[in-house]
Amino acid sequence: MDLQMTKQTIAVSDVILDSFLEQGVECDMILPDYCPDVVKILKCSVTPVILSTQLSGDRIEAEGTASIRLYYLSEGGALHCYEQKYPFEKSAELKETPLRPVAEASASLDYVNCRAMSQRRVDIRGAVTVHLRVEGQKEQSVVGSAQGGGVCLHSRDFTVTRLTGAVSRQFSIREELDPVPGNPPIDTILHARGCAALTEYKVISGKIVAKGELRLQILCRSQGDGEGTTEGPVTMDYRLPISQILDVDGAEEGSRCQVSFEPADIVVTLKNEGAPGEEKISLSALLFARARVYDNMEISLADDCYSTQYACTYAAAPMRLEQTSAMVDERRQQRASVELPEEVSGEVISLWGDISTVTLTEEGLAAQLDLHLLACDSEGTPVYFERSLELPVPVPLQPGEEMADPAIQLEEIGYTRSGDHLELSCDLRVTCRRVISNIFSAIQEINIDEGRPNPPRTAALTIFFARKGESLWEIARQYSTSMEAIMEENSLAEDVLTENRMLMIPMVAAQRRGTDSQLEEA
Repeated sequence: MDLQMTKQTIAVSDVILDSFLEQGVECDMILPDYCPDVVKILKCSVTPVILSTQLSGDRIEAEGTASIRLYYLSEGGALHCYEQKYPFEKSAELKETPLRPVAEASASLDYVNCRAMSQRRVDIRGAVTVHLRVEGQKEQSVVGSAQGGGVCLHSRDFTVTRLTGAVSRQFSIREELDPVPGNPPIDTILHARGCAALTEYKVISGKIVAKGELRLQILCRSQGDGEGTTEGPVTMDYRLPISQILDVDGAEEGSRCQVSFEPADIVVTLKNEGAPGEEKISLSALLFARARVYDNMEISLADDCYSTQYACTYAAAPMRLEQTSAMVDERRQQRASVELPEEVSGEVISLWGDISTVTLTEEGLAAQLDLHLLACDSEGTPVYFERSLELPVPVPLQPGEEMADPAIQLEEIGYTRSGDHLELSCDLRVTCRRVISNIFSAIQEINIDEGRPNPPRTAALTIFFARKGESLWEIARQYSTSMEAIMEENSLAEDVLTENRMLMIPMVAAQRRGTDSQLEEA
C-alpha cells in the first residue's frame, strides 16, 4: 500500500549570526593651530557609532566612526575640547544565507588611554567592541498530512510570531540655531550631545509615519566682559522636531511594531564668530529611523505517528517556535544618587550620560548608565568626573514568558545637587517583546514496513479501564487503532480523560480488513 505524504514548508525566525569583534583605536591627535597648548588633560572620551550596515552575499559589513574628544586645560585654566574622528570597519562571514535577512550592528567602548607626548600631540590607545547580528528566517520541510498504510498523525496547532519587515533609514538635519537668550556672547563651542526621542508613530498600509524630537545639549564657553577674557562654560538646550515616513513590508494598521530614532553623529560650529550679538550655531546631525514589524501565523505540526497496520518509524527535527504575547513600549523615570568626589566643590558645568549595556535580570532589565560630569573645584578650575551606575528597570512577566529584543534609551537626564551628592532623574524609554518560546520536534519523514504487519486482532471491541489524565492518543497507539475511533465510540470530546472510566476500544476498518483476509486464507 502506498503512503502518500503532503509536505509543508515552515519559515521560522532564527538568529544566523551574533558576533562580537574587537576594534582597536590607535592614533596621534595633533592639535591644529587655532587650539591652545595642552597644560593638563582632564579626559579623553571615545564615542563609537555605526554609520552603515549592509549584507553582501554571505557577508555582513559595518562601517563606523569613533568620535575622540580631548578635554583639557590651557594656560590660565581655561577649558577646551578638541574632537577627532577615527573611522573603522568590520565584517563577518555568514555560515548560511537566510531568507528576508535583517542585519544590525552596534559599537561600544571597551577602554581608552591617552598620553601627552607634547603640548601639541596626544597619543590615543583604546578599543571598542563591534556587535554584528543577522536575523533571518529558515525554511524547514515538515509533514503536513499522510494517508495510506493506516498511518495516524498526532498534530498540534501553534501561533507563531515572525518578523515580516524591517527598515533602517538614515536622514540628516541641518539647522541654523540662535543662542539661548540670556546667555553672554559665545566664544567657543566645546561639544554637542544629543538623543532622539520618539513621541508617536502611526501605521498605515506598507508605511510607518514616525515623529519625535532631537534633544540637543551644547556646551560652550562664553565671552567675558573684559578684552581677552572669558566666563565659565554654559550649557544650552534645544528641542528640534523630526519626522520620517518609512516604507516597511508587511506593515498594516494594527501591526505590532518596534520604532525608534537614534542619533549617529552631531556636529555644531559657530558662525559669525567674533561678532557679539550676531552669533549663529550651525547644526548638522545624522540620525537613523528604525522600525520592525511582526505578525502572527497559525501553523499545524505533527510530532508523533504510528500505523494501525504496519511497523512505522519517523524522523523529526527540532524547531524553535516563538509567540509574542505582548509588546512593551513604556516611559520610565528612574532616580539615582551619586556621591561627588572631594575635588568637586564648585559648581556643576555640564552633566550627560549614555546607556552602554542592557542586561536581563530576575526582575526584568538593568541598564548601565555611564555618567559624565564637568564641574569646578574650590578655585573654579574645571575637573572631569565619571561614574557607572546600574539602573534597575522591572518588567513584569507572566509564567512561561521571556523577553526578546530588549532596548533602553536615555531620553533625558536631570539633576539637583544636595551637598556632596547629585540626585539624578533619568527619563528612559523601555522597549521589548514578551514572548513564549518552546522547542518542538516536527516530523519530516515517515516510513512504514509492509513486510512487518502488526499482530492481528480478532475482537471488534476491547474493554479498557482508563484513569483520569490519560491520553487517548497513547491508548490508541497501544491498541493500534485511531484516536478518532475511540472518541466516537465513547462519545468523547477531549483527547485527555477528565475522570476514571471504562473505554470501548474499537478495531479500525484497516485492522478488520486485515483480519478478515487472514481468516479467508486460513
